[in-house]
Amino acid sequence: MGKICTLYKYCPLNEDLIKIIESNRLRMSDGINFNDPFDLVVANKNSMKQEKIKGIRVLCLTNSYENKMMWAHYSDGHKGVCLTIELDNIDDIYPVIYTRERVFTDTNIEEVIKRGTIKAKRNLKKSYDGLVRKKKIALLKSKSWMYECEYRIIEFPEDCHKDVYRDVNIKNVYLGVNVDSSSKDYNDLIELCGIKNITVKQMEMSKKCYRIQYTNREGRRL
Repeated sequence: MGKICTLYKYCPLNEDLIKIIESNRLRMSDGINFNDPFDLVVANKNSMKQEKIKGIRVLCLTNSYENKMMWAHYSDGHKGVCLTIELDNIDDIYPVIYTRERVFTDTNIEEVIKRGTIKAKRNLKKSYDGLVRKKKIALLKSKSWMYECEYRIIEFPEDCHKDVYRDVNIKNVYLGVNVDSSSKDYNDLIELCGIKNITVKQMEMSKKCYRIQYTNREGRRL
């Protein structure tokens, strides 16, 4: 077993979340529905055409469960959850590089990476030199997304028509401050976490500052 890495995944509270926890795996996205229209896109200066990288699968993670904007954007306005994810292989986990430079067909990607900003945990700082060009491009995003502190696992499966999953170890589930505790999905989640011995923590708004923090389910602040 290699080094263990802890990262986080924000999710809405729905049937798909229950399936994630039941299976201990996350589906990798093909990027078609990414909320950044520039993501995975390469532009041609001459033809003015813009093409999205095809045949790719991406798993997006982040480095904190306390990011208020991530809760708002990816956890259904704080009504969803954030999962603590443990990965026992960090070789293919790369921090996203944030840049102001657009990617064109003739762009020197290595120079863009050198000039970019990388927000990475110490144990996840690594060289991008050995990566193929398409993978390097998939790790570039505009600096306007820097608040996400994103990490990506990227694959190019042989059969791009099939769903691709990554096995993970889910340690904690953080409940958003606006979670609906009367919903069926909520009760199914609590029951399933009890069966699987997954710790459930409730996020709450600080009474002193613009911060969210967690308590255990009995209400004791941790």
